[in-house]
Amino acid sequence: MMTNLSLKAITVVALMAGLGTMTANAQLGGLGNALKNKVKNEASKTKTAVAETAKEKAAAQVRNVVDGVRQDEEKFWSSDMGDCVRIVGQEGTLYEGNAKSSWEQLQEWKTDLPTMTMNSKTVIANALYYLYRMEEAADEQNFDNQELEYFTRSGEMYNFIENIVREAEGVKGQFRYNEYKDHYNAAYGKIWAKLWAGLPKKAAKAKEDRAKFAEGTYNQIEFEIGKSNEYSGKMKEWYLDWAYSAYNLNASFGYLLESDPRYDQVLADLKSAIAQTSEEFQARNPVKPAAQLRDEYKAEKEQLAKEEAERKAAREAEIAASMQPWPATKMGDAAFLNACLAAARAQFPEEDAKRVTILNSTWQIDRDGFGNIVRRRVSAWVDIKKDGRRYATNYGFAQDYMGGGKYGKTYFFGVGTRSGFFIK
Repeated sequence: MMTNLSLKAITVVALMAGLGTMTANAQLGGLGNALKNKVKNEASKTKTAVAETAKEKAAAQVRNVVDGVRQDEEKFWSSDMGDCVRIVGQEGTLYEGNAKSSWEQLQEWKTDLPTMTMNSKTVIANALYYLYRMEEAADEQNFDNQELEYFTRSGEMYNFIENIVREAEGVKGQFRYNEYKDHYNAAYGKIWAKLWAGLPKKAAKAKEDRAKFAEGTYNQIEFEIGKSNEYSGKMKEWYLDWAYSAYNLNASFGYLLESDPRYDQVLADLKSAIAQTSEEFQARNPVKPAAQLRDEYKAEKEQLAKEEAERKAAREAEIAASMQPWPATKMGDAAFLNACLAAARAQFPEEDAKRVTILNSTWQIDRDGFGNIVRRRVSAWVDIKKDGRRYATNYGFAQDYMGGGKYGKTYFFGVGTRSGFFIK
């Protein structure tokens, strides 16, 4: 199933840099010794590899051993840190790590970004492993269920990486992030082009010419059904997922109508194709008439509009209940209030601050450990724009002590702890 290690695949070594020890939860999972066969023969030729005689294996090892590991084979071993994987090729190590977790473990982290970030090295190790497999799959002539699995898993790992990078920018420094993205996008493009080779192009957009758009959509659905008929298992269902989605969405939006010349035939073909899939897939993808889909979509939109109106009304009531008149300042002359206003505008220009009122009757004095005056400060309400209304938010302002009883320029001194209110 997998090809010999290519020069392109060998570049994966450039992506790996300093993966650390395995996390407590990391485990190899279901791969185990099943991947000890030659990379080229990992799936489609497993039986042939198993049948290879011990004498042939020994001879091959003598020819290709480097540091005790076959140059054209994966090698798994155990250590105190857990299961490890090493992939080597004619020009050196492609991937080496000891933080490869089971797929089930990764799925548990999927909705727990802090845990995923905490285990970033494990996520990176898996992302690189599935990228390597995806690159191999991109070069396969016969793309089937195993290659699809690598393709989809690599896509999930790519999303994992992007999520943790947004959470913690420093994760990029743990490996060659930009090269990883370049390799992923290149392999993704190759596979995507392969999977959709021959897909008919649509002649018009839905809002420009519904009938032509519908004809193009029927062509797309029939193409996807035709591709699904070439496969079984996951590949079959993958293409039918696309066909089902194309039908469901466009029928719901009113772009596919019962009066279309091809409607009945395409609907029958889709039903027939889905009937040949697993019970789980059929239950998840019930084929409904276009009229029913339009009615369900209309009811859903009406329900969403109702819920949005209810949320808006509740929010308006909340705002009305919280509204208070703008309070008078307890200290400070016009010059000081304007200085506070200028500091607030400089800190948050998008808030469109209009005025300031001081909550304190006197200055609060901050001193250092020796009792020396450091600064004086006040707490204030600042009139800002929020949700299309005027809102009082709590900010602090301060002046540093310059000596001789004098203080410096007024500056922003942080967000206060008081809850704000909408202004009447």
